[in-house]
Amino acid sequence: FSPARARPYRGRWPYRRATRRDVWVDDPTSPHYNRWRQLARGARPAWRSAEKLSSYKLAIVVRHNDAPIKKGAGSAIFIHAADAQMNATPGCTTIRLHALRGLLGWLDPRRKPILVQLPGGLPR
Repeated sequence: FSPARARPYRGRWPYRRATRRDVWVDDPTSPHYNRWRQLARGARPAWRSAEKLSSYKLAIVVRHNDAPIKKGAGSAIFIHAADAQMNATPGCTTIRLHALRGLLGWLDPRRKPILVQLPGGLPR
């Protein structure tokens, strides 16, 4: 997802535009916890906190804690474009924007990819 109207990468990976009203609910007391929601104009949210999805230049949703969803077990986990300083984020994975576009061009949803991460890099 990204705020761009058109898919900002080539490839088969599905794309969804994130508008200013799109959020990922990270409030574990909300019935919408760990889900993408769109706030209707003038409506009050049914959550206390949520990630504003239009603030991400480009991101991939990591299916974490979603089958079934357990309250408080983690939400709003993404692979997303890093900021200019390549700052670390709690829970998410950040990579450079051009590398993320390349990854999205390579990923094939029919192959059902999984994310594997190791601390401290690969062993030698």
